Amino acid sequence: MKKKKEAYYVHVYTLRDKSTKSIKIEPWRSLKEEMQVYQDLNPKNT
Repeated sequence: MKKKKEAYYVHVYTLRDKSTKSIKIEPWRSLKEEMQVYQDLNPKNT
């Protein structure tokens, strides 16, 4: 039995404090959709 390979893109971005973050983006999702999911999971403290 063959293992199904996990396909995704890694998007690395730099924050204002110069630290970097990376997120995995599945190919069937757009970057805009993935960023929305990321923001929903990590809300800003205002």
